[in-house]
This record gives sequence, C-alpha cells and structure tokens, in this order.
Amino acid sequence: IPNRKLRLSCPCAMCVSEYTGEPLLDPGSVPEDIHAEEIAPLGNYAIAITWSDGHSSGIFSWEHLKSIE
Repeated sequence: IPNRKLRLSCPCAMCVSEYTGEPLLDPGSVPEDIHAEEIAPLGNYAIAITWSDGHSSGIFSWEHLKSIE
C-alpha cells in the first residue's frame, strides 16, 4: 500500500467523523512524500503508525489494511 494512500485511509476520529463516517481529512493537507516514521504492533489485530506529518492516532487493523484497494 503506498504511504500516502495508507495515510489518507486513516480510520481515527480526527480523520473520519465518528457520527457520519464522512472523511474529515483534507487530502490536500497530506504531503505527497509522506512516510511512516514508526510502526508498532498492537496485539495480533492491528498496527499503529506515526507519520512524518506528526499524525499518530490511527489504529490500522489487519482487516482495514486488507480492505484498502
């Protein structure tokens, strides 16, 4: 999964409305050269990523990662 595509798919409450499911993240605010600075496993179900833009609140489940096209 390309870095920018993965960052744009962040499922956290800062990036997606908890009430409507609508995206809150402005794609124009995500740099083309964004990259993961740290990836940490969360049990057997997900990873947490700290991005070069400072964002780090997303939890990416294996299911979520598999669903990204």
